[in-house]
Formats: sequence, C-alpha cells, structure tokens
Amino acid sequence: MEIIELKPEDYDSIFNKPYHIFNTATFNDLNKYKCDEVKYLAFKDTKYRLGFIGGVRNNLLISPFSAPFGGFSFVKGDIQIAQIENAVSHLEQYAIDKGLDGIQVALPPLFYNETFLAKLINTLYRNNYAIANLDLDFYMNLENMDNYSEKIWYNAKKNLQIASQQDFEFEVCNNDDEKIKEVYQIIAENRISRDKPLNMSYSDVINTSRVVPTDFFLLSKDGHGIASAIVFHVNDTTAYVPFWGDRPGFLNLKPMNFISFKTFEYYKSISKKHVHIGISTESSVPNYGLCEFKESLGCTITPKFTFKKLF
Repeated sequence: MEIIELKPEDYDSIFNKPYHIFNTATFNDLNKYKCDEVKYLAFKDTKYRLGFIGGVRNNLLISPFSAPFGGFSFVKGDIQIAQIENAVSHLEQYAIDKGLDGIQVALPPLFYNETFLAKLINTLYRNNYAIANLDLDFYMNLENMDNYSEKIWYNAKKNLQIASQQDFEFEVCNNDDEKIKEVYQIIAENRISRDKPLNMSYSDVINTSRVVPTDFFLLSKDGHGIASAIVFHVNDTTAYVPFWGDRPGFLNLKPMNFISFKTFEYYKSISKKHVHIGISTESSVPNYGLCEFKESLGCTITPKFTFKKLF
C-alpha cells in the first residue's frame, strides 16, 4: 500500500460518497484557515481503499481540525481490517517523515457506521493509540417516534404538554434571510446567558450552509422568536444539530421540549433515520443536567472516541 497526497478536488472525486460530510475536501477546504496546513491523503494498493483529511496544528496531524468528528473514509464499505491496519501504519510513518509529533483522530459515534468504526477502533487500540476523550453522544432513532409522548420520561412528557398549550409557531425558514439571522441570534443569546462559547460566527454558519445542506428552524410565540435550531444534513440518513437553544426568559414555556419534538417529527417526515444532537461532555466529563435532558427526550446514548498517539 502507498500513501498519496491529493488536491482537494481530486480527493472528492475519489471519495465521492463519504459516510459523513465532515470528511469531504469541500468542507475541510472551507475551514483550512483554522490550521497551518491541510493534508488530503489517499491509501492505495491495487485500488484506492481509504482516505484521510488532517490538519496540521501544534505540530500534530488532527482529524478533524474544525468539525465534531472526522477520521478515515472508505471507497467501499467492505473494507478489510488488514487494509485499515496498513493504512494506519502508513499514516503514522507519513506523519513521522513530515516531522510531526503525533496524530489525533476524533471518530463519529458508532451509529454512523458500526462495522467500519469497530474495525478502526480495534486497529487504533492495538497500535497503541490512547483514548484522549471518551464522550457521551446522543441521537434520536426516528423509528421510535411513533407514540413519542408515551416513550419519553415523565418530566419531559409534562413539559411537552405545557409547551403544546402555548400556540407556538414552528417553521422552517431556509429561504428567509431575516429569520435565519434571528435563528442565529437566539442561539447566540442562549450561549451568552449560559456563559458558553459559540464557536461559529454568523458568517461561518452561512458559508458552511453553502457546502453543507442546512436547515434553520424558528419557534415563535405571538410573532416573537423564542427558540431556534440549526441542523446539518451530514449524510442521507442523519441530521446533525450543532446548535439549538431558547431565548433567556422563556424557560417556563418549555420551548426546548417543543422544538426538539418538532425537529424530530420533521426529519421523520422526510425519511431520515437519526437526529444526532451531539455530546454532553467536556473533556469526557458529563454535564449532568444536559445528559438528563437529552435522555429524557428519548435519545440513545452512545460513546464517541478520540484517539491520540505521540511519537
């Protein structure tokens, strides 16, 4: 097997059906200013087998350098364990030859492709990659939406009943620039009120929406926006929620219970299988309240691994 450096357009031509959109060259090229250099790498024996996009930062090769997860991509899903092992070995030697100090890889949660990720996790573990983070990630299996209110926790059911009495208006506002700005502003206000950073500016969100199919949801009462969500279509079956939140001062109306339910319902209606709502840990430490909230909505918890190896 050999490792080949590619141009972004050639990478996307070869790996034209990645199992999540954060592994496209188009997405990573948009964010290339966030690291020192981006490497678009292909692993080939008789055929192209695997790809890897990594950014150089702090003299480490990092995947992703600006996304919730990254890792390897495959051309075909029947990739063999021996081929993954060979690619990992070649990637490590490549990094050493470039004078880098190590490799860090944050993988998607297992439901994105359990078979491939199981093979990759096993390979990294056996090649002495340490678990740098083991986060708790949450997703809604949309097959469970039938009789939704009967399956969620009692407190969530009570909150959804309160919210359902508020005459909320839930809308998809993808083609309304002013409402899209309000969607972002609500999330920004929510983060400020909780003293949490918002790691994408409004222009970042808009630029990303040009390369990643994106939905903008707005929840209003009496014409006033009180909660919102930004959602990326990361593959054909999964919608990923990087941001959602409610405006300060409306907690008693339980808008987050309502907008989460309506978001799940929307993606069920367009035949998605999962809504991925992300981690509720920081450096592997759980945010107990956030974990409880997401689990109360009916979400499944799954581990999300970040591996790291220093040379």
